[in-house]
Amino acid sequence: MTDFTHLNAIQERLFRARERFETAKAGQARDWHAHEVKMIEREEASEYEFLGIVPQSLDEVLSDSDLLGELVA
Repeated sequence: MTDFTHLNAIQERLFRARERFETAKAGQARDWHAHEVKMIEREEASEYEFLGIVPQSLDEVLSDSDLLGELVA
């Protein structure tokens, strides 16, 4: 079974880094937080590659009505 602990930790860090970027006011601080977000996104992509996972976008995930249709069928 695949262990997603490291991927989960990266995603939590990315979530917090994006929050810090959104709340940063000064130009230099925003630039630094934007750089931090990009670096964590690169780390996340590397982890996906290491695990052999292709991340899905929200467009690729079933909608609620599609899921209900699958469950009823």
